[in-house]
Amino acid sequence: MSSLRKLAKHLAAAFATIALYGVISAQDPICSVLLRPAFHYTTDGLTVILADSSTTFGQNATASFSFGDGTSPTTDNAHQFQEPGNYTVCLTLSTPTLDCSATFCRQVTVPMTSCGGINAFFTLSDAGTNAMQFSDVSIGSFAGDRLWEFGDGDSSTEEFPTHTWLLPGPHFVSLTRTQGQCSVTYGRWIEVDGNASTCGQDLFVDFEPAQEGLSATFQPTIIPNNVIPVVEIWSYGDGDVDTVLTGSNEFPMSGNYQTCLLVGAIRPPAMDTCFSLVCHTVDVMPLAGVEEIPVAPLRIWPNPFTSVVFVSVDPGAERISMLDPLGRVVATTTVTTHGNVMLDGQVLSTGSYFIEVTTAGGIRRSPVIKLE
Repeated sequence: MSSLRKLAKHLAAAFATIALYGVISAQDPICSVLLRPAFHYTTDGLTVILADSSTTFGQNATASFSFGDGTSPTTDNAHQFQEPGNYTVCLTLSTPTLDCSATFCRQVTVPMTSCGGINAFFTLSDAGTNAMQFSDVSIGSFAGDRLWEFGDGDSSTEEFPTHTWLLPGPHFVSLTRTQGQCSVTYGRWIEVDGNASTCGQDLFVDFEPAQEGLSATFQPTIIPNNVIPVVEIWSYGDGDVDTVLTGSNEFPMSGNYQTCLLVGAIRPPAMDTCFSLVCHTVDVMPLAGVEEIPVAPLRIWPNPFTSVVFVSVDPGAERISMLDPLGRVVATTTVTTHGNVMLDGQVLSTGSYFIEVTTAGGIRRSPVIKLE
């Protein structure tokens, strides 16, 4: 743990300089690397329900909420306020293994009236280096404001904004919609691929992954000009970090992992420092074998749907579920054969949901929207 803690402090200190985790405060720099708390929320009168959107990279962390109204912190994500208003609500992740914690806070507007029938949701697509384009697909007759927050201090009120970050890497993006006194949000971590450099043209950095099952090797390309590279720091997207020239990692399970390489350099004769950072998302899949089954792709129709939704699955799928934005299962079925499986969502309220397919190789989710 000692070497990991020193490395994490080095990584966090370097990344903190470029404000990668600007929305999170942590007791120890290692928590800035391995614990990333976040939440979005819905309101119903004076009741607020928080949806934990945190990432812990497999660390055993406990979440506690403080609601900014003088009540004691609690592990309960639902809270009833005594009166409407604006409150600073915080989520703290703590882990006894690392003996540290990290906290995420945001302003929550508590109305007096019920907010049933409205739901915030967005979709996104790649828009180039360090950039994403977003689409507001919220459900409800919103006559009030729209607010995007991109996790780097910037915001927008556009319906279809495109945002470019100074740095690649993970950013927590949220969309808040209002209707009268009601306010609803949807938020998620966005892993932005791309590159950034304070060395300008003097330091080119990139890498190529070579995969075999859950193992991957990352061969860097580092081309210096008038600078001297002095440190290479890998972050593999599963909580592991390393300081070798050629990176390698054994991932815990299949899935998409964003791997980043940070190269620090000095520029003689003044010995000024600079860095280059590059991030690529790697799709990790296990080797097919007797006990290893590839995760089936998600093919869903119709989307949006009004009553039932069909999911086409390949062999290996074990269960299909539909979850609401708070992660609660609202429909589920056990898969007994491959092919088309139907989920009945006729009684569900309009809004956004997730289809979740569980296989021996892992879990995959895809968003769906229920219409009237």
